Amino acid sequence: METKQIAIGFLLLLVMPVFARAEPVKLETVYSMFAEIYKNDYSVLKNITSGAGTISTFPVDPKEYSIKVLGPRNEILFSRDIEPSFEVFLEPLEVIELNSTIIHARVPYFDNAVRIKIYHLGKAILDVDLSKEICDNNFMCGDGENSYNCPSDCGTKKGFPWVMYIIIVLLLFALIILFLKFLRK
Repeated sequence: METKQIAIGFLLLLVMPVFARAEPVKLETVYSMFAEIYKNDYSVLKNITSGAGTISTFPVDPKEYSIKVLGPRNEILFSRDIEPSFEVFLEPLEVIELNSTIIHARVPYFDNAVRIKIYHLGKAILDVDLSKEICDNNFMCGDGENSYNCPSDCGTKKGFPWVMYIIIVLLLFALIILFLKFLRK
């Protein structure tokens, strides 16, 4: 029994460094999108959400397809190549060619992101307007919504207008005059 406990303790000492070095999964805010891509350079957005997640793993080598997150002046905030597969491998060694495939891409969330585009050989085949897809137009600035992708719910970030200051001062002045007239009677 004692030998068994020593062996388990020794095994734990060997395994501990592996667990100590393992990094926890880091969740961040991402756009998670599903799109169907057709071989004839046509694509359909199936679903897009924003929330906590991890960024997809993208190929290192250049590919024919790419995904980009664009800002308000079409500046590229994020760009990676993607590799949709139009083949299904079956047993025994049979390959079936498909006309379309579904991709799931998780790209970083940016406060100032306006569009997400998928390209094939430099030609845009899917253009996702985030203000139409992420924004639910319920007059409340919710998760994933901001003044860039949902101006109808979140508005634009502006200071307090000077006209409002003038109106408030005039109203206060009128109230003071009315109050003073009321006291004199």
